[in-house]
Amino acid sequence: MDRHEFIRRIGSVLGRERPQPPAWTTPGIEFRQRIMPGLNQEEMTQAFIANSRAVSVRVIETARERLNASLAEVIAGIGAGGCLLADQPLFRDLNTAAYLRSYVPVEVWEADLSREEAVMRAERASVGVAAADLAVAESGTVAVFSRGGVGRSVTLLPPATIYVVPQSIIRPRLTQALEAIQSMSNKDMPSSINFITGPSATSDIELVRVEGVHGPMQVVYVIIEDI
Repeated sequence: MDRHEFIRRIGSVLGRERPQPPAWTTPGIEFRQRIMPGLNQEEMTQAFIANSRAVSVRVIETARERLNASLAEVIAGIGAGGCLLADQPLFRDLNTAAYLRSYVPVEVWEADLSREEAVMRAERASVGVAAADLAVAESGTVAVFSRGGVGRSVTLLPPATIYVVPQSIIRPRLTQALEAIQSMSNKDMPSSINFITGPSATSDIELVRVEGVHGPMQVVYVIIEDI
Protein backbone atom coordinates (compact mmCIF):
# COMPACT_ATOMS: atom_id res chain seq x y z
CA MET A 1 0.00 0.00 0.00
CA ASP A 2 1.45 3.35 -1.01
CA ARG A 3 1.18 6.62 0.85
CA HIS A 4 -1.77 7.93 -1.15
CA GLU A 5 -3.78 4.76 -0.72
CA PHE A 6 -3.06 4.78 3.02
CA ILE A 7 -4.32 8.36 3.35
CA ARG A 8 -7.34 7.61 1.19
CA ARG A 9 -8.40 4.75 3.46
CA ILE A 10 -8.05 6.88 6.58
CA GLY A 11 -10.08 9.66 4.97
CA SER A 12 -12.74 7.15 3.97
CA VAL A 13 -13.06 5.86 7.56
CA LEU A 14 -13.34 9.45 8.84
CA GLY A 15 -16.01 10.24 6.21
CA ARG A 16 -13.93 12.81 4.44
CA GLU A 17 -13.99 13.32 0.70
CA ARG A 18 -10.79 12.64 -1.10
CA PRO A 19 -9.30 15.92 -2.39
CA GLN A 20 -9.21 15.97 -6.16
CA PRO A 21 -6.16 17.21 -7.98
CA PRO A 22 -6.70 20.29 -10.13
CA ALA A 23 -7.64 19.52 -13.71
CA TRP A 24 -4.60 19.44 -15.97
CA THR A 25 -4.61 22.03 -18.70
CA THR A 26 -2.16 22.27 -21.52
CA PRO A 27 -0.60 25.71 -21.57
CA GLY A 28 -1.16 27.53 -24.83
CA ILE A 29 1.63 28.79 -26.99
CA GLU A 30 0.03 32.13 -27.74
CA PHE A 31 2.39 33.95 -25.41
CA ARG A 32 5.32 32.68 -27.47
CA GLN A 33 3.92 34.53 -30.46
CA ARG A 34 3.85 37.80 -28.57
CA ILE A 35 7.62 38.15 -28.42
CA MET A 36 8.80 41.23 -30.28
CA PRO A 37 5.28 42.13 -31.49
CA GLY A 38 5.06 44.77 -34.16
CA LEU A 39 8.76 44.80 -35.03
CA ASN A 40 9.53 45.18 -38.70
CA GLN A 41 12.35 43.20 -40.28
CA GLU A 42 14.89 45.98 -39.84
CA GLU A 43 14.10 46.33 -36.13
CA MET A 44 14.27 42.56 -35.73
CA THR A 45 17.65 42.58 -37.47
CA GLN A 46 18.95 45.11 -34.98
CA ALA A 47 17.71 42.93 -32.11
CA PHE A 48 19.49 39.96 -33.69
CA ILE A 49 22.71 41.97 -33.94
CA ALA A 50 22.55 43.14 -30.33
CA ASN A 51 21.88 39.64 -28.98
CA SER A 52 24.58 38.11 -31.20
CA ARG A 53 27.18 40.51 -29.90
CA ALA A 54 26.12 39.65 -26.35
CA VAL A 55 27.32 36.06 -26.98
CA SER A 56 30.70 37.14 -28.41
CA VAL A 57 29.78 37.06 -32.10
CA ARG A 58 31.35 39.63 -34.38
CA VAL A 59 28.70 41.08 -36.68
CA ILE A 60 29.28 42.72 -40.06
CA GLU A 61 26.55 44.32 -42.16
CA THR A 62 26.94 44.55 -45.90
CA ALA A 63 25.04 44.54 -49.17
CA ARG A 64 24.68 41.42 -51.30
CA GLU A 65 26.82 42.91 -54.09
CA ARG A 66 29.63 43.56 -51.59
CA LEU A 67 29.44 40.15 -49.93
CA ASN A 68 32.58 38.72 -51.56
CA ALA A 69 34.66 41.77 -50.63
CA SER A 70 33.31 41.70 -47.06
CA LEU A 71 34.13 37.99 -46.72
CA ALA A 72 37.67 38.62 -47.96
CA GLU A 73 38.12 41.40 -45.38
CA VAL A 74 36.80 39.24 -42.54
CA ILE A 75 39.00 36.28 -43.52
CA ALA A 76 42.04 38.56 -43.71
CA GLY A 77 41.21 39.89 -40.25
CA ILE A 78 41.00 36.37 -38.86
CA GLY A 79 44.37 35.59 -40.42
CA ALA A 80 43.08 32.41 -41.99
CA GLY A 81 45.50 30.18 -43.85
CA GLY A 82 42.81 28.36 -45.79
CA CYS A 83 39.07 28.57 -46.29
CA LEU A 84 36.43 25.86 -46.69
CA LEU A 85 33.38 27.20 -48.49
CA ALA A 86 29.97 25.56 -48.51
CA ASP A 87 28.60 24.71 -51.95
CA GLN A 88 25.41 26.78 -51.77
CA PRO A 89 23.44 28.72 -54.42
CA LEU A 90 24.32 32.13 -52.93
CA PHE A 91 28.07 31.53 -53.30
CA ARG A 92 27.69 29.99 -56.75
CA ASP A 93 25.65 33.01 -57.93
CA LEU A 94 28.30 35.42 -56.67
CA ASN A 95 31.26 33.30 -57.81
CA THR A 96 32.56 33.59 -54.26
CA ALA A 97 35.13 30.80 -54.43
CA ALA A 98 36.96 32.35 -57.39
CA TYR A 99 36.90 35.78 -55.75
CA LEU A 100 38.30 34.54 -52.43
CA ARG A 101 41.06 32.55 -54.16
CA SER A 102 42.68 35.87 -54.94
CA TYR A 103 43.32 36.20 -51.22
CA VAL A 104 43.50 32.76 -49.59
CA PRO A 105 43.51 29.08 -50.58
CA VAL A 106 39.87 28.02 -50.92
CA GLU A 107 38.34 24.58 -51.06
CA VAL A 108 34.65 24.01 -51.74
CA TRP A 109 32.69 21.34 -49.92
CA GLU A 110 31.91 18.40 -52.19
CA ALA A 111 29.10 16.05 -51.36
CA ASP A 112 30.69 13.25 -53.37
CA LEU A 113 33.79 13.02 -51.20
CA SER A 114 34.12 10.15 -48.78
CA ARG A 115 33.47 10.98 -45.15
CA GLU A 116 37.19 10.67 -44.34
CA GLU A 117 38.24 12.98 -47.18
CA ALA A 118 35.55 15.52 -46.29
CA VAL A 119 36.57 15.62 -42.64
CA MET A 120 40.25 15.97 -43.57
CA ARG A 121 39.38 18.89 -45.83
CA ALA A 122 37.53 20.59 -42.99
CA GLU A 123 40.39 19.96 -40.58
CA ARG A 124 42.86 21.63 -42.97
CA ALA A 125 40.78 24.82 -43.13
CA SER A 126 41.33 27.76 -40.81
CA VAL A 127 37.87 29.13 -41.45
CA GLY A 128 34.58 27.66 -42.65
CA VAL A 129 32.04 29.76 -44.53
CA ALA A 130 28.37 28.88 -44.94
CA ALA A 131 25.07 30.64 -45.48
CA ALA A 132 22.60 30.23 -42.63
CA ASP A 133 19.08 28.96 -43.37
CA LEU A 134 17.35 30.59 -40.40
CA ALA A 135 18.26 33.01 -37.63
CA VAL A 136 16.66 33.79 -34.24
CA ALA A 137 16.67 37.40 -33.07
CA GLU A 138 15.90 36.65 -29.43
CA SER A 139 19.10 34.66 -28.86
CA GLY A 140 21.45 35.59 -31.72
CA THR A 141 21.22 32.04 -33.04
CA VAL A 142 21.68 30.79 -36.60
CA ALA A 143 20.43 27.50 -38.02
CA VAL A 144 22.22 25.60 -40.77
CA PHE A 145 20.57 22.75 -42.65
CA SER A 146 22.90 19.88 -43.50
CA ARG A 147 22.53 19.01 -47.17
CA GLY A 148 24.76 17.83 -49.97
CA GLY A 149 26.50 21.18 -50.35
CA VAL A 150 27.01 21.89 -46.69
CA GLY A 151 28.04 19.21 -44.25
CA ARG A 152 28.28 19.83 -40.55
CA SER A 153 32.07 19.75 -40.72
CA VAL A 154 32.13 22.96 -42.77
CA THR A 155 31.13 25.05 -39.78
CA LEU A 156 32.01 22.88 -36.79
CA LEU A 157 35.60 21.74 -37.42
CA PRO A 158 37.58 24.85 -38.47
CA PRO A 159 38.70 27.10 -35.58
CA ALA A 160 36.73 30.04 -37.04
CA THR A 161 33.38 30.15 -38.80
CA ILE A 162 31.66 32.80 -40.86
CA TYR A 163 27.89 32.58 -41.32
CA VAL A 164 26.22 34.67 -44.00
CA VAL A 165 22.81 35.75 -42.73
CA PRO A 166 20.28 37.27 -45.16
CA GLN A 167 17.97 39.65 -43.30
CA SER A 168 14.90 37.87 -44.65
CA ILE A 169 15.61 34.65 -42.72
CA ILE A 170 15.64 36.31 -39.27
CA ARG A 171 12.71 35.23 -37.08
CA PRO A 172 11.75 36.65 -33.66
CA ARG A 173 12.39 33.51 -31.64
CA LEU A 174 12.76 29.74 -31.78
CA THR A 175 8.98 29.24 -31.98
CA GLN A 176 8.77 31.00 -35.33
CA ALA A 177 11.94 29.30 -36.59
CA LEU A 178 10.48 25.88 -35.81
CA GLU A 179 7.22 26.85 -37.49
CA ALA A 180 9.20 27.62 -40.64
CA ILE A 181 10.87 24.22 -40.42
CA GLN A 182 7.54 22.51 -39.77
CA SER A 183 6.11 24.05 -42.94
CA MET A 184 8.80 22.40 -45.08
CA SER A 185 7.84 19.44 -47.20
CA ASN A 186 9.40 16.07 -46.48
CA LYS A 187 11.52 16.17 -49.64
CA ASP A 188 13.05 19.51 -48.55
CA MET A 189 13.79 18.37 -45.00
CA PRO A 190 17.58 18.25 -44.37
CA SER A 191 19.40 15.33 -42.81
CA SER A 192 20.12 17.43 -39.72
CA ILE A 193 19.52 20.96 -38.46
CA ASN A 194 22.16 22.65 -36.34
CA PHE A 195 21.37 25.67 -34.17
CA ILE A 196 24.50 27.65 -33.29
CA THR A 197 24.69 30.49 -30.78
CA GLY A 198 28.13 32.04 -30.79
CA PRO A 199 31.53 30.40 -30.27
CA SER A 200 31.83 27.01 -28.61
CA ALA A 201 31.55 27.62 -24.87
CA THR A 202 30.74 26.02 -21.55
CA SER A 203 29.89 27.24 -18.06
CA ASP A 204 30.08 23.81 -16.42
CA ILE A 205 32.64 24.86 -13.81
CA GLU A 206 31.22 27.33 -11.28
CA LEU A 207 29.17 28.99 -14.02
CA VAL A 208 32.28 30.69 -15.39
CA ARG A 209 31.91 30.96 -19.18
CA VAL A 210 34.87 29.55 -21.11
CA GLU A 211 34.89 29.91 -24.90
CA GLY A 212 36.53 27.71 -27.49
CA VAL A 213 35.93 24.31 -25.90
CA HIS A 214 34.72 21.86 -28.52
CA GLY A 215 34.31 23.89 -31.68
CA PRO A 216 35.04 27.19 -33.42
CA MET A 217 36.62 29.80 -31.19
CA GLN A 218 35.64 32.67 -33.45
CA VAL A 219 32.22 33.20 -35.00
CA VAL A 220 31.35 36.00 -37.40
CA TYR A 221 27.91 36.81 -38.81
CA VAL A 222 27.89 38.69 -42.11
CA ILE A 223 24.39 40.09 -42.53
CA ILE A 224 23.32 40.96 -46.06
CA GLU A 225 20.44 43.18 -47.04
CA ASP A 226 17.97 41.22 -49.15
CA ILE A 227 14.63 42.82 -48.29
